[in-house]
Amino acid sequence: MVGATLERFPPMLLTTLTTFFRVFRLILERSVQAGLLVPKTISPTFGSLAGLLILQLPMPAHAEPADRARDLG
Repeated sequence: MVGATLERFPPMLLTTLTTFFRVFRLILERSVQAGLLVPKTISPTFGSLAGLLILQLPMPAHAEPADRARDLG
């Protein structure tokens, strides 16, 4: 479980950060056209960062004891 998590982390981090920084440039833009898109981009941008943290930290920590209990039973 730990090995799979560590193996998956670099590609997920790279994808998330690439998406975040590309869209974050739009959030910082001050033109009228971009101003209409900023509210629509804030939630997915920060949601992708939160999703990465949730998928990589607590989920494997909760899945490991479940796997061990299943192996014992």
